[in-house]
Formats: sequence, structure tokens, C-alpha cells
Amino acid sequence: MKKTIITTLLAILSIGLKAQVVQDSTCVDPIVLTGKGDRLPQFRSGMNDLARYIGFHLKYPKEAKKNGVEGRVITTFVVEADGTISHVQPVQSLVHFKNKRKLLEKSGMSELELTNLYGNLFQDEAKRVISSMPKWTPGHQAGMPVRVKYTCPITFANP
Repeated sequence: MKKTIITTLLAILSIGLKAQVVQDSTCVDPIVLTGKGDRLPQFRSGMNDLARYIGFHLKYPKEAKKNGVEGRVITTFVVEADGTISHVQPVQSLVHFKNKRKLLEKSGMSELELTNLYGNLFQDEAKRVISSMPKWTPGHQAGMPVRVKYTCPITFANP
């Protein structure tokens, strides 16, 4: 658990969350926050608190843990103008097998099938954790609340 928390914290701090303001419900046409009165959304007391939240609430998929499978999921989400979280979408996942040959033999699946299976497990968990976050302090542009899209990496490292 501690390794997962530390790995998640390091991933968020080293890569960082990327943010863009979005104008419509499809989450496109980013606008850069650069003017006076512009402010990005904030999770509780900041990014360190976000990393702790994710690390604490993230549940390593049992099947992946049992078989020594690790992964990383890049997830996007929108912090709405009222601070709620919406449009949670895993956009990419990477899977690493510590004992690929043994797992392939044991499962009878192809490498692609295994990658999809574990990638989906990691994506589902990342989506669950991001969707369960409490309200953020909303972002502002020109003093008005705005929707902001974030990209967040989540790493699953077997302790």
C-alpha cells in the first residue's frame, strides 16, 4: 500500500496534472488561463493531497496483484464549474508482466488478450477512484467559474 501511495505521488508530482479550460459539453477548444483573476481548480489543499487521496483509495486489482502484473493508466476528467468531477475517461493504459511466459501458459490466452484484460482492470479502478473524488474548488477565468479538463497518470506498482 505504501509503495502504491509513493508511486502515485511521484507520478503526479513528476509528470504533473495537465489542465485546460473547456467551454462546451464535449470538452474541446481549450483556453489558457493567463489573465488576472484566472485560477485553476484545486483539490482540497493541493496536489500533494490529491496524490494522498488517490494512493489511499486506489485498490490494486487482486488478479493483477496475484499474477505480478503492473500498469499505468492515463485518465482525463473535467472539474466542472461547481467543483464536481465529470467526463472521467481512461485514454491510455500500459501493462507490464513480470512473468509473462508463465502467465501466458497458465491462462491459455494470447498476449493481446492478457494485455486487454489487465489494462481494463487498471482502467476500471482508475476511473472508479477519480469518479469518487469529492468536490474541488472550481477554476475561474476572468472571475467566473469555468470547466477545466485534467490529465492524470495513475501507476499500479506491485508492492
